[in-house]
Amino acid sequence: VSLLEIMLQVTDAAEKQRRATNDQQDLLISELNHRVRNILGLIIGLVRQCADGATNIASFSEEVNTRVHALARAHDQLTSNGWGARSITNMIEVEAGAYLGVKAQRVIITGDDSAIEPDAFATVALVVHELITNAAKYGAFRDSHGVVRINLDCDDDRGLTVTWKEEG
Repeated sequence: VSLLEIMLQVTDAAEKQRRATNDQQDLLISELNHRVRNILGLIIGLVRQCADGATNIASFSEEVNTRVHALARAHDQLTSNGWGARSITNMIEVEAGAYLGVKAQRVIITGDDSAIEPDAFATVALVVHELITNAAKYGAFRDSHGVVRINLDCDDDRGLTVTWKEEG
């Protein structure tokens, strides 16, 4: 009888562990599906935005390519040390370095660094990519002497304010 009770307790404990593991797996799968849908939505928007300004297939392809790479860099930053909030300063530096190369030193960041939550990180990274791209094509990075000054101001009431100022 004692042996039977022990066997039932072990079986019951194993069943509880199996249920908990299945519940955790279901939660992870649900979270993954949610993130994949978000990324696919971003890519659809990205392709539409590229199509609006494209004059030919080559320019469309190049725009899609650079934006998808920006999205991939953002994803790499998010997953490099676990899934969590990441530095906006680091994001800007990574994006500037990837797109501008040596001109990246002409991006001057001041103010309060803030952590961006994973759900918003890819979207903010695409916005930063667009700003850097536009500065390279039409603004401060078009020549050899312009700079971009980015000020980050974090306030409990207003949240994060990013001020982007191009000079030269």
